[in-house]
Amino acid sequence: MSGVGQILKNSREAKGIAIEQVAEATSIRLLYLKAIEDEQFDIVPGEVYLKGFIRNYANYLGLNGPALVEQYKEQAAGFLQQENPPAHALKQENRQEGVLTASKRREARTKNGAENLLSLLKMFVTVRNLIVVLALLTLVLAGYHISGLFSGQRAKTVLPKPAVTPVTGVKAPDAAVIKGQGDFFTVKNAEKIEVSVAFTSDCWVEAYADRKEAFVGIKTSGKNLQVSADKELMIKFGNIRAATIICNGVEVPYAPDENGVVIRTFKL
Repeated sequence: MSGVGQILKNSREAKGIAIEQVAEATSIRLLYLKAIEDEQFDIVPGEVYLKGFIRNYANYLGLNGPALVEQYKEQAAGFLQQENPPAHALKQENRQEGVLTASKRREARTKNGAENLLSLLKMFVTVRNLIVVLALLTLVLAGYHISGLFSGQRAKTVLPKPAVTPVTGVKAPDAAVIKGQGDFFTVKNAEKIEVSVAFTSDCWVEAYADRKEAFVGIKTSGKNLQVSADKELMIKFGNIRAATIICNGVEVPYAPDENGVVIRTFKL
């Protein structure tokens, strides 16, 4: 029986689709698509991403994505059995070689996991700066209030806005969405993050709630996406101009210079 990579490659070539076209339509890097077709699965950083890429690639070609993922699991289990045969059937030299191979695979997975963790930490560094700014603003507002009490006047002065840049659009009565550096947003005065997206044309979408996959696939014109998270929500859009994003009742528009693939990250 053909492997998962060979099935995907044969189906793509039978339909006359170039692999570059698949990368553009699914937002999966060309490096990972070639690795999957060649069944060099260790190149893809992590099992969760690998299974998602296989399912989305298969769905794009009109194949049964979930069924192909199950076939990959069986195929991977077969590889594992081949790499680790019964101990009584191995010579001492082969046993040592198997241990070294498994060790290298674990080192590769550990390295990929560390790189992914570092990239996420870089995205959240700005939270500390935001907390400092909000603390200073609180002290300034408290000073205005105390001054008004001692002068015998009612506090009618409009409070100054925070120094951070708020997201423009429809405002909810309680929740607030504050833009940080890059594509990072902080949600205030809300128990959880709730995002609703309306699409005006076809768009590839990947949504991860609290670092768990919530949705991966294509949204067509007129369709909506609703997803929520307790602490963190990351959404990747293949065509940001096709999406109207509402976070906790606040519209999050795209910048004039934004186009194509864009990531939005929201955090409480």
